[in-house]
Amino acid sequence: MIKKNQRYFNWINRLTDMFIMAAAYGVSALLWVYALGRDGGAALDYAFRAPVPLLAISFGIVVVFQAYGMYDSFRFQTVWSELTKLLLIYGLCFAVGIGLMFLLNLHDVGRGVVVWAGILSYALLALKRMLLRWLLRELRRNGYNQKHILIVGDTEIAEQYLKSIQENPQYGFSAVGYVGDRENPKLGVRLGGYDGLGRVLRELDPDEVVIALDQYEQRLMSGIIMMCEETGIRTSIVPAYNEFLPSCASVDLVGTTRLINLRVITMDVTFNSVMKRLFDLAISVTALIILSPLMLIIAAAVKLSGPGPVLFKQLRVGRNRKEFVMYKFRSMVVNSASDSAWSKQRDSRVTPVGAVIRKLSLDELPQLFNVIKGDMSIVGPRPELPFFVEQYKYSVPRYMVKHQVKPGITGWAQVNGYRGDTSITKRIEYDIWYIENWSILLDIKIVLKTVLGGMINSEKNLSRDRGQEP
Repeated sequence: MIKKNQRYFNWINRLTDMFIMAAAYGVSALLWVYALGRDGGAALDYAFRAPVPLLAISFGIVVVFQAYGMYDSFRFQTVWSELTKLLLIYGLCFAVGIGLMFLLNLHDVGRGVVVWAGILSYALLALKRMLLRWLLRELRRNGYNQKHILIVGDTEIAEQYLKSIQENPQYGFSAVGYVGDRENPKLGVRLGGYDGLGRVLRELDPDEVVIALDQYEQRLMSGIIMMCEETGIRTSIVPAYNEFLPSCASVDLVGTTRLINLRVITMDVTFNSVMKRLFDLAISVTALIILSPLMLIIAAAVKLSGPGPVLFKQLRVGRNRKEFVMYKFRSMVVNSASDSAWSKQRDSRVTPVGAVIRKLSLDELPQLFNVIKGDMSIVGPRPELPFFVEQYKYSVPRYMVKHQVKPGITGWAQVNGYRGDTSITKRIEYDIWYIENWSILLDIKIVLKTVLGGMINSEKNLSRDRGQEP
């Protein structure tokens, strides 16, 4: 039933998208003509002057949406990722449409109206998808629009999967039972052993089969997959090495051999890396221009606060584990423990000027030059001292993953409260989530959260991230 409902839903989804885009043009045309002081008849005539081309264009955009998976299930996608994808695809279609208007010299369709229609269309399409998400989540929470899942396996990873879908009812998954050779009360109803899987599949006809076997049961995998394939039921696998897999693993094909790539860095894609670099340069150059008077004042205050250089320079570990010199305004008296010590609560080495600039995170401003040099990014995991990298790489799980991208002035961990004397493990979890879910919109969100409150250091001692100037 759910498969049939999904087909109906997808058709309704496509038709409503077409209607939204056509209606957005009509509304934009009406408002445009009214703004010019025309009467209602003229406005209506202008709004519906070219209905066939408009419907054809809307149909063409829906076809592109279909080709790029905009009507696929979004149970596991964040709303941010879906709206970003929508913006990129719709923006491309819109740009191509504007170009065709100029090339074909279409005077029947006002270019100003098209621009406003494009903006309104995206806003309405985005709003529709947010409302659909809310509606479907509420339906799933209440037991409707459920996908019925058969679990194959009586293992701990099967228990983990069942617990995950039970704790996230918005996904809309309901386990009908499990197939395994052992009784496991934590998995609910046992429907039979592995040798009876074919019978269970024919009788229950589940929407999906999830295979969760232990390593010692891998010999059974091919037979189980074959039985599932013979029934045409969608099959997913929870690998025995599940704990090592990231959320964005990919499969590469080398001849006939498939390789699971454990760490796909979307920022490494050429287009994405160029976009992030342009974003970094735009933000850093703009910030330096705007903040240059403030930085000069800070530099003078630091110089007058006591003997020593204005800038504090320190080796940090950056992308690909390469060391670089990071800049900060000096906020402490000159000392000899700068490469192997942390700042402490109410540190007596902090100068009066240093206390202020550390409280407001203004000591970090010279790192804008690190961004321009290419050693750092505006957003990314905070860089650490080589001394502590050597310690954490063995004691903190997946610690070294963060060195696959450029470090940042601010980051996802920092804007979520993990800065200063906080858990290194949690900080790494947030850093890895950022790496796996990166987008330009996420960078913008982090920058805005930093500017709107993330720069204030709330620690009692004004201490900074571990590994900062001691």
